[in-house]
Amino acid sequence: MIRSPHSNPGETLLLDTHIWVWMVSNTMERVSAVARAALEESAAKRSLRVSAISVWEVGVLSRKKRLGLTMHVAAWVERGLATPGVQQVPLDSTVALLSTTLPEEPPSDPADRFLLAKAYSYGWTLVTSDARIIQYAGKQGIAVLDARN
Repeated sequence: MIRSPHSNPGETLLLDTHIWVWMVSNTMERVSAVARAALEESAAKRSLRVSAISVWEVGVLSRKKRLGLTMHVAAWVERGLATPGVQQVPLDSTVALLSTTLPEEPPSDPADRFLLAKAYSYGWTLVTSDARIIQYAGKQGIAVLDARN
């Protein structure tokens, strides 16, 4: 697998979509105290990242009525990307290709694959409470912060 020359292991946190949704909706009680502290520290350093694939996923979930937003999805995304410390990262061809060639049995969800590939290729830590992602990342040497309570 390919790593970016711009990686800064452990310094940047890539948010899984549900973590970003919980941050924006102020439901962080779902996140462990250790993960909350890491998120706050990273926000202060402006080193939280949200992938464009998470914007896509929020749109899909909203359209399917699986995500109860209190405003139009475009307004929610704008607000979510304005969260202090958060910076959006685009999709790129290297990560797109890597998401299709992850070893062994990666999660089947395409968004999860993109996030795993982005975290790996940039040396970022993926923050998630998804047990499948945590287990897979651990086996593959992809940095992950377990946010489960």
